[in-house]
Amino acid sequence: MSMFEDSRYRWRETYFVLFPAKKRPTLDSVTKMLSALNKRFELTNLNADDQGMVDSLTVISPDDFAALDICYTPARKCWSKSPH
Repeated sequence: MSMFEDSRYRWRETYFVLFPAKKRPTLDSVTKMLSALNKRFELTNLNADDQGMVDSLTVISPDDFAALDICYTPARKCWSKSPH
């Protein structure tokens, strides 16, 4: 379940992190990096594309009452959603 679908999380912001598509990380590398950052992080809803590249995941830190949805979105879709 996305944090946007969970009523326990009420503060929501959207950030775009831009990087070249050829540098898109694998789901495995992202999960390893996030797990190494903090042992309290719980990683759920892990999704990758057919090549193993990250599509989406949810990071939950129950002790901090915080969560983060991470989704890969191609640049063309980001620009169409931004207010320019």
